Amino acid sequence: MELRLESASVKLKFRDYQKRRYQIISDDISVVIEGEDNCNIKPQYKITKVDSGELKVDARIFIAGTYTFKFYYRDHDCFHSEKFNFASGPAFASNITKLTNFPAEDCIVHEIFTIPIELRDEHNNLCLTYNASNLEMSKNFPVGFCRFKTNELDLIVNEVGFFTVDILFHQCVIKNGSFNLLCLTESEYRSLTPERMKDYFEADFISKNDQTPHRKRRIYVYLNSRRIHFRQYLFCIIPKNIASYRISPVTKFTLSPSDQDLLTVSSGFGNRITVRAATARMIIATFYHFLCKSVGKLESFEEKQKNFLTKLYKHSFTTVRQKTELFINRENLIQSTIEATKNFSDAAWAKRFEIRFDNERGLDWGGIRREWATVLSQQIFGNDYGLFETLGDDMSVVHPKPNSNRLGEFKFCGKFLANSLLSLSEGSSYIQLIPTRFSRSFLALILGLPVSLKHLEIDNPSMYERRVKYILENPVEDLELCFAEEEGTEEVEFYQGGAKEEVTDENKLRYLHYLAQYRLHTRVNKEIEAFLEGFNALIPSNLLEVFDENELELLFCGSSEISVSDMKAHTNVENSTHPKFQQNVKYFWSVVESMTQTELARLIQFITGSCRLPVAGFKDLVPNLQITCIPNPNRLPSSHTCFNELCLPIYSSDGELHRSLLTAINDGCTGFELV
Repeated sequence: MELRLESASVKLKFRDYQKRRYQIISDDISVVIEGEDNCNIKPQYKITKVDSGELKVDARIFIAGTYTFKFYYRDHDCFHSEKFNFASGPAFASNITKLTNFPAEDCIVHEIFTIPIELRDEHNNLCLTYNASNLEMSKNFPVGFCRFKTNELDLIVNEVGFFTVDILFHQCVIKNGSFNLLCLTESEYRSLTPERMKDYFEADFISKNDQTPHRKRRIYVYLNSRRIHFRQYLFCIIPKNIASYRISPVTKFTLSPSDQDLLTVSSGFGNRITVRAATARMIIATFYHFLCKSVGKLESFEEKQKNFLTKLYKHSFTTVRQKTELFINRENLIQSTIEATKNFSDAAWAKRFEIRFDNERGLDWGGIRREWATVLSQQIFGNDYGLFETLGDDMSVVHPKPNSNRLGEFKFCGKFLANSLLSLSEGSSYIQLIPTRFSRSFLALILGLPVSLKHLEIDNPSMYERRVKYILENPVEDLELCFAEEEGTEEVEFYQGGAKEEVTDENKLRYLHYLAQYRLHTRVNKEIEAFLEGFNALIPSNLLEVFDENELELLFCGSSEISVSDMKAHTNVENSTHPKFQQNVKYFWSVVESMTQTELARLIQFITGSCRLPVAGFKDLVPNLQITCIPNPNRLPSSHTCFNELCLPIYSSDGELHRSLLTAINDGCTGFELV
């Protein structure tokens, strides 16, 4: 029997041994649905009484396939249904995917270009019987031929150029459906072979960060596997670097719609250069050629992360990662950790740490290490310790603080953060996330990117609104500003002689860029160099080049938003024989649904040892969260963080469970004992 997804209804008739109607209540019946591969799924179902001795079971199924319903009466197997085949539903826009996932595709003008499309329904089941007839292309795109086949889209583009394309399904952009399409002539396309590829191009310099040079300048654009450089030659022999960008998905290209020779290159946060080049399309094509060779066709964060962790593991470990013990004093966590690692070589820092807290009997199978990393990062990156500070009103975001007398501790911070990243490369069961949020400018500097005025707006919005925005919107002649900044009682020049140059309406934008550079980088340059010395000793800088600032934060910290529905979907509940345990589990989820995000974070830290989740959420926790029963009602909830296990006593009401759980997570979320 074939049914539409989500719907299934079975009527059960119960008779006694004399074939008379047997009175039954719905609570006595449980349902298990078994797939063809013998895997069981827990359905959402509702049992209603139809008549004396008759029940109706309405189940909802979201995974396409063939299933058999098994019904249990008071845990006794009583009936197996016929096989039901649940077909996938209609294609759903947000689940339709362009399978090639790269920031730019290339094709030849007037030749067929094929894009593979995967159609899925609302519940992410593959649609086998639907074609792509409802797909359409964005308007203002010079497509001369467009043919939709099953899971495939054929295009012929009529013009050369660099176009922004959207693939739509019922007016909604499909997944990965927004991309750039570079259409080349056949001769341009053939010249992308290694033996014919040029390593530099000539161009005219138009502007940098909206500042136009006084006179026309001829510059040269150089590309290699690591960077794209824009250079001018003084007196035809002395090279001067005007701008430089990484070969990375972070670097973006734009061609003017009205002038396809006018090329703008940017790195996201306002650092951009505009040039005019007859070979603009070839500059873009060469860039993406190097990018594809460097990182493959990776665009989503998940793909970049997987590629990064694979390369990191190969770089760092020739065999299985070794372990080393650290003996730590909880009351003096930072100094005891620094003391325990002070003689460590880079190879020792690359090992997996096993933590032993003084006077605590806990065994570290992963949970204690996560708890140590969480508490250490909260303390050492916090305001009170003096290495990092908050820049604006957001007290949760920190930035290095000027403190050149403590460069050794900054180097330690870099190695500690790198050691946490190394744990990611071993797999989900070793994840050691950091709960600290760093400023966007600091993350950019870790990636080797320059900071800009846009970073200042994000990291210190109060200063931007109070000072920067006022300068941008008003005349500055009466403000008596110069290219310097007061630091305490001293005046620090942005460059030699800066204190003598007055800020005017003509040069105020340049002044603000110097101001952002000073506030976010120059004043803490020594501290950042010390941090990176420690960090890059374990994590080569080139491995991180595929990420931008937002993605690097995800890599360090994981996801901060905790979804209760995601938590319920990926939590295993013990099949306890205690009659009141299932009711207590219902109490537990009712309490969890009423919690704030702060309380949820403390609950997750209580169960797993870390208040942060992997990027993909609870499904990437290894092992999955599990709830087990403790018959003793006179205890608080406890946990085994190494196994992500919550031990839940039996309580008489949801109110009692609520009070006990909050007491446990607020007063006992750190510290380990053998239970």
